[in-house]
Amino acid sequence: MGANRELQRYLQNLGFKLLVVLQIFITSREREVIAEYSLLNKLDKEIELFLYMSNDPFEGEVNESYIIPKEDYVKFVSLKTNDRSGFGEKYFIERIDSAKLKIEGYESFVAIWRSMDDFEYAEGFESLPDFFAYNNWGGRNKIQHGGSHAEYRFTLKLQEKR
Repeated sequence: MGANRELQRYLQNLGFKLLVVLQIFITSREREVIAEYSLLNKLDKEIELFLYMSNDPFEGEVNESYIIPKEDYVKFVSLKTNDRSGFGEKYFIERIDSAKLKIEGYESFVAIWRSMDDFEYAEGFESLPDFFAYNNWGGRNKIQHGGSHAEYRFTLKLQEKR
């Protein structure tokens, strides 16, 4: 009878210790942070976007060109890290050298953005906001999918000047 009690106490103690070890393992595990970067085409026409990057910073995950239907969006890349601070809104745009934009029905580019230079627009066009303006990738353009899963979405509002 005494041996059964000792065995029962031993098993309870062992179970408690295993639960503590399991809890420590679960809480000490690194949290996965996900950042996605995308562009929403708010124009009423299809667009073609060309991205230029040095040294392929996204290891083949980001294409050089995208066709984005009207009122639709394209996700450029989804990145994962165990770094709790994550990637942030500037991460994608800091790795792009330049971007060019064509609108369906136009022969030439209507917008050219360069990371270290002035932005150019075809005569009669303007863009608010500009593609390379950092504040356009965060704030109200940040879509929180969960505590550690965020999407930074640039909203294209290219318009013809009147």
